[in-house]
Amino acid sequence: MKALAIDGATNTINFLAFNGDKKALLSLDLSMKQSEKLLPSIEFVLKEVDLEAKDLEFTAVSLGPGTFTGLRLAFAALKALSLSFQIPLYAISSLVMYAKPFLTLEGLILPAIDAKKNRFYTSFYRNGKKVFDEMDISAKDLVKKLDPEEKIFCVGPDAKMLSDALLAENAALNIQYLSIHVSAASFYLLEMAEELYKAKSPPLMDWEGPFYLRASEAEENKAGLKKEL
Repeated sequence: MKALAIDGATNTINFLAFNGDKKALLSLDLSMKQSEKLLPSIEFVLKEVDLEAKDLEFTAVSLGPGTFTGLRLAFAALKALSLSFQIPLYAISSLVMYAKPFLTLEGLILPAIDAKKNRFYTSFYRNGKKVFDEMDISAKDLVKKLDPEEKIFCVGPDAKMLSDALLAENAALNIQYLSIHVSAASFYLLEMAEELYKAKSPPLMDWEGPFYLRASEAEENKAGLKKEL
């Protein structure tokens, strides 16, 4: 496999390159400096596995939900490679990616990404399948959808944060948190993309972009200004 994956769904952006048995992973928590380090980071992981961009078989990106900047930068970089070298690009839901290693557990699986403003991006998985679509929701509203009798696992990069918030709303919940570092999730991103590539599934179309769930702060401010006018 000759492939490159970028996960920009959280503040930590991850780059993973594969070239046969060679693997290179770079995880950077740079906040506002992500755009400056994006291309050098891609070049670094490719060089580490002795791979040139033109030789990539496919690339993978986290679809979202997640941070606006990280998702936008990852999409822009990999779409540029896709257009330049005709490389198929596959996008995988961030929440699916973070839930993947825990789907064999018996109980309700809640992948968690901090959505700021006391809210979370999450969805429900049971018996290995999604049973509730992606949500942008507060712990107060989420707890109303949970059964205190069911075993609940909060998973993903912000699992503890969601677990604590839910228990603060209802201490009777049977809930545990199982964290996974976002860098480790990049391997699942590439694994799921490889399955799509091998199955010859249609790659991302040129016009398709990230899945945000929420309007950006700039869009919200613009909408608020229009209402005032």
